[in-house]
This record gives sequence, structure tokens and C-alpha cells, in this order.
Amino acid sequence: MTTQQVWVRRLLTIISMSLAVLMPVVDLNSSHLLHPDWSTHARLHMLWTVLVFCMLGWYSLYLLWLRPWAMTTRLHIVMAIHFIITSAFLVSAVLKPFYGGGLADLNGGVPPLPNGSDPNLTMVSLVLILLLICSWLLREKKYHEAI
Repeated sequence: MTTQQVWVRRLLTIISMSLAVLMPVVDLNSSHLLHPDWSTHARLHMLWTVLVFCMLGWYSLYLLWLRPWAMTTRLHIVMAIHFIITSAFLVSAVLKPFYGGGLADLNGGVPPLPNGSDPNLTMVSLVLILLLICSWLLREKKYHEAI
């Protein structure tokens, strides 16, 4: 493995662990899944979402650390998984005026960060920055020497 691949695997491991471990801890409690004001159907979708993301996180870790075929291919697959998840959140956030959505609930839920920022948007933005760094590290170098 190249030095760049080692760094990309480390960064993707952090991102994957956030889905596999951190997301269930953050969302499977009274701020989300067990929120008393959520409808039963919204709760079903919440658990479904958490389970899908958690399983994708564990599958990503499997690809990063246990799967025996080409490392570069595995890194690109894991990056694609995380770009899809991150992009879907950002599109949902942009389209929230059209479906009446919000980054946070007015009647409880996850409080803003001390600086007033939304924790979900902050975390997704951080993941997107890490994914862009990974893409930059894996870029193919095309050097053309003058003859």
C-alpha cells in the first residue's frame, strides 16, 4: 500500500466508524427514535435509516480491513458509499423548504452546538471535507515530461 492509501484508509475508517458506532448511539434515544412527539411511522423510518447506515459502516470497515482484493478498488467503493450518504443529507437539507423539513425540532431533539451550529450539518460537512481529502490523496498523478 502506498502512503496515500494508508492515510485514506485511516480517514475512511474514522468516517465508517461514525456510521457503524456513533450514529446508533446518537440516534437510538429520546432525541430521535424514542422522541415522544414522533409518529410511529417516523420512528420506523428512523430505525430503518440507522440500521442501513450502520450496516453500510460495518461493510465499509470490512472492505477497508478484511477483504482480500485490490486496495484501490476497495477505497473507491467505500468513498462512493460515503459520498452517497453525505450527498443525500445535503440534498435533503437544501430541499427542506419544499417538504417542510428542518435540521432540528423546535420541540426538543438535538440541541445546537455551543457556537450555534447544527450538529448534523457540522458533522456531514466534516465528513465531506475528509472525503475530498481522500479523493485528493488518491488522485492519479499524470506527469508529462518534456522530451
